[in-house]
Amino acid sequence: MVTNYVATNVTASIGSFASYLDNVNVGGASADMVDVTKQSSSGDWREKLSGLKDGGQVTLTVHYDPDDATIPTLGQAAATLTIDWGGTLTYSASVLVQNISIVANLGEKIVADITLEVTGAVNFAT
Repeated sequence: MVTNYVATNVTASIGSFASYLDNVNVGGASADMVDVTKQSSSGDWREKLSGLKDGGQVTLTVHYDPDDATIPTLGQAAATLTIDWGGTLTYSASVLVQNISIVANLGEKIVADITLEVTGAVNFAT
């Protein structure tokens, strides 16, 4: 049976920073493919092994508070990102800030789009 989940209580923190979260996108994790084909490979098919893994990027859209001194900044040391999916699953990884864009539309809340580059292992825990 397939269960559909609705994101109603997803939270994220980066080090000591935590804010209201509008959107989270965990994507782009990948592994290098290493070609290990040899002349004796069966049926002239390429053979491959999984190589080094890359945690990819995580993008957060958060409510921006210009007075919050804990908001992540470019050039800061790696920090631990923890995402609680609102159930029993959590995601954590060490991240570096790659990009911060602040969006202020007239009559709307100010948000920050934060792009994080994962460095090292990604952990999923239940």
